Amino acid sequence: ESVGAWAGQESAYGLHDPAVRVTVVSDQESEIHTLLITGHEGATYAMREGGDVIYEIPGSVLTQLRSELRADSVLSFDAERVSSFSVAEGELVHAFARTDDGWQYAAEPDLPLDDKKVEDLLLRIRDLKTERFVRYGSVDDTALFGLEDPQRVIKLHFDDNSETILNVSAQSGGAGAPPGRLASVSGQPGLFILSNEMLSRAAVSLDELE
Repeated sequence: ESVGAWAGQESAYGLHDPAVRVTVVSDQESEIHTLLITGHEGATYAMREGGDVIYEIPGSVLTQLRSELRADSVLSFDAERVSSFSVAEGELVHAFARTDDGWQYAAEPDLPLDDKKVEDLLLRIRDLKTERFVRYGSVDDTALFGLEDPQRVIKLHFDDNSETILNVSAQSGGAGAPPGRLASVSGQPGLFILSNEMLSRAAVSLDELE
């Protein structure tokens, strides 16, 4: 909208630690530009990294850049194709297997389960959604995000012998992130935040499944 200041005054406008960095790469990768954007004292400022001018811009630009662009579903599967699944937290593992007679609890096969309630738990797991992706690409440095030894692990086994694993870290998303825990799906790109409410939906209570 307008020129706010000149280079050298980045810290006075919050651009020494920008909220968002936008990198634009040309088709031939011959030009790479990084735009620094942040909110500061009720206004929004931007400047090209290495540039000379700090601009004041509409706050809606920062809002749009912070908006989640990826679909918010973290798991996508046909519940009818799940042959077994488990929810583990530390040493406690709740495992369920689909049999001809309905769902069976692995640790206590004779435990009378309500099939509909187990199916509802599976559907709640399928419908888990994230508020924010922290990283879109692959997550190779799992230890950095607490995923080397996750706090919670949800495993889904399918009728074609394939498997999907959701790992949930004990770590939060950090300052400025929605409350919740970092999580990722093994073998799939993306590091995201699952809110405490979402995690509670996937919690297992045997008393409620009988």
